[in-house]
This record gives sequence, structure tokens and C-alpha cells, in this order.
Amino acid sequence: MEETLMPKSRVRLFVAYIILLGIIFISGGYLLGGKLPLKTSVFNQSAPPLSAPTADEVASGEAISRAAEAVRPAVVNIDTTVMVQRPSISNPFNFFFGDSGPSRRVPQKGQGSGVIVQTDKGKLVLTNEHVIHGAQDIKITLLDGRKFTGRVTGSDPTTDIAVIKIDGDKLPTARLGNSSKLRPGEWAIAIGNPLGFQHTVTVGVISATGRSMGAEGKLYDHFIQTDASINPGNSGGPLVNIRGEVIGINTAMIQGAQGIGFAIAVDGVKDIVDQLIDKGKVVRPWVGIGVQDLNRDMVANLGLPANTKGIITAQVYPGSPAENAGLKPYDVITEMNRKSVDNTAAFIKKIRSMKPGDKITLMIIRDKTSRLIALTVGEMPVQLEQ
Repeated sequence: MEETLMPKSRVRLFVAYIILLGIIFISGGYLLGGKLPLKTSVFNQSAPPLSAPTADEVASGEAISRAAEAVRPAVVNIDTTVMVQRPSISNPFNFFFGDSGPSRRVPQKGQGSGVIVQTDKGKLVLTNEHVIHGAQDIKITLLDGRKFTGRVTGSDPTTDIAVIKIDGDKLPTARLGNSSKLRPGEWAIAIGNPLGFQHTVTVGVISATGRSMGAEGKLYDHFIQTDASINPGNSGGPLVNIRGEVIGINTAMIQGAQGIGFAIAVDGVKDIVDQLIDKGKVVRPWVGIGVQDLNRDMVANLGLPANTKGIITAQVYPGSPAENAGLKPYDVITEMNRKSVDNTAAFIKKIRSMKPGDKITLMIIRDKTSRLIALTVGEMPVQLEQ
């Protein structure tokens, strides 16, 4: 059979067209952030979105009921068993003088909530790390009564997020929303298993966004504050908007307070879940210094010009990238990568945006003399995250 050949002029035109498409594609990728995005999100939104509620539906409560009904099937009850050391009852002196004698390992039960979401690695349960911390046995119960054994895929104590794998067919999933555009006053619906009352729905509003809260020596930030009731057992369950989308993972309440609960903003959850799935943990950048803002008294005590701006190293961790590079306590950092450093918040935010292996050049003042310090960002040790 005779083969028809393409004329040389058309070949050249075709090749040029392909090259042009390649240039446009690659250029677009770099303009969007320096790299071609391989995937936009680890989450696949399999649950269909709800239509926007009408004013009458909101006023009657129908919109809230509809949103809760859309998410409740994907909300799970989590029962855990942790083995803990307890004094042996054979030694009565333990009850009076503490655990000074023999002890034994006994099971301790715990309970929390979670929500099933669709990811590119299958359907997984999102919950709080503190719900499954140290658990030897995890039981998952769905609204329809089905029970599964859960396996921790990854957990992150720093953000209090954990991912659990369960094996089952036709698992319901919840749709994720966008927490970056939340405004105080919007409806908030908390769903979970407070105090053993399964699949409870409570309603309130978004009280505030971007809250920070200290707990157990850690600083948690980017919390959503809500007055929707959150009680023990709600931890790990979803905070939902009126469109039936998960906007947060309920995590904490303030003891003795009424109407003050907190949820982890879902946008922050999206950022770390892919690492939990792929690596089982979140890899964080680490420089190894404690810093604080430079004030007038510090400037005067260090004998620096009154207009000096920057931050001061209050602590340098042994064996850290900072110590290895030669940083010392009371060094004043004025620039990072040739850009001025004015406060600790901006400095920490910049460090958090980096990854292990990145290079940093710091301009510091030590003994009234400016000098450059070059260091390589490391990976935060696990013990500092616990």
C-alpha cells in the first residue's frame, strides 16, 4: 500500500506548533509559581455540592437540617483502646503513697469523632491526633451501624490532625469547603459524638477566625472560633457551613466557658494531609533558634543605634542548623536573604514557607559589628513536635 508523506513545509509548521504549545504550557507553569503543578489537591470532591439555600430555607431552619443531613452519614464514631500503667491492686500502699510498688498494664478507653473524605489515595477518616494518640486498637462506627477496624496512616501532633484508613465498600464522604473566606456571623454546624451521644448536631455561628491558642506548651494558630457547642467526644468531627461543606475539624473547648469552641481550619488541613498520606508525618523546616522582637531597651543595652530594627536570638538549640552556622544568643538579625527583618511574626512565617535543604543568608549584628551568616534549613526533630 502506498504511503502518503506530509510535505516538508507542513512538517516544519507542525513541529513549530508543538514547540509553541510547549513553551506556553511551561511558561504558564512558572508564572503560576515556579513549578508545574502535578495536582491541585489530594482531595477529590466526590460528594455533590448542595444548592445555595434560599432566604426562606435559612429562616425556617430547613437549610441547616439539609446541610446536616448531607454530612452526617460521613461522620463516624471513634472508639480507642490505650494500654496504660496502673498500680497493682495487690499492693495496698500504692493507694496511699503513690505508685512505688508493682504495676500492671490495663486498657483505657477513649472516644472521639471523625469524618470520611475522598482523597486520591482512597477514602480516609480525618480526626484529631489526640483522639488516636497511643491507641493500640481503633474501632470506627458509621451512622448506618457498620463497624470497621481503623489503621493510622499518618498523624501530626503539631496541628492535631490524624488520618485513618478503613476498608469498606460504598463509604459515604463529606465535601470540603473553603475556610479562607469565612466571616464572623456565618452559620456553623458541629457534628459529632459528644459525651457518648452519637451523631449529635449543634448549631451556632463563626465567632472569629485566625485565632491562636496555647495548650500543653504548644501554640496552635489559624483556629476557627465558634459558639456551636463542642464537648468531649466532638473532637475530630466536622464543623460544617450551611452549604453542607466541611470548613473545620472540631478540636477544643475552654473548660468552664460557654459558647467558646475551636476548630482547625480546613484549608490548613488540606496543606498537610498529602504529607500524612505519603510519608506518615509532616516534614517541617527548622533553623533552631528562639527569637523575639527587638525593643528600645535591648537596643540601648547592646549599644546599637536607636534606629536599629530587627529581631534578637533568645535561644540557639544545640546541634541545630543555626548553631552549626555560628549563630549565638543575643545576635541581632536585621536581614534575611537581603530583605529586612522587622518582627518575629514575619520571620517565622517566612521560615515556615521553606523546606529542608533551602539556603538562608542572614545579616546579623554581634558586638556592634555586622556580619553575614549562611545556613541550610534542616528538618524539625520529632521530639520538638511532640
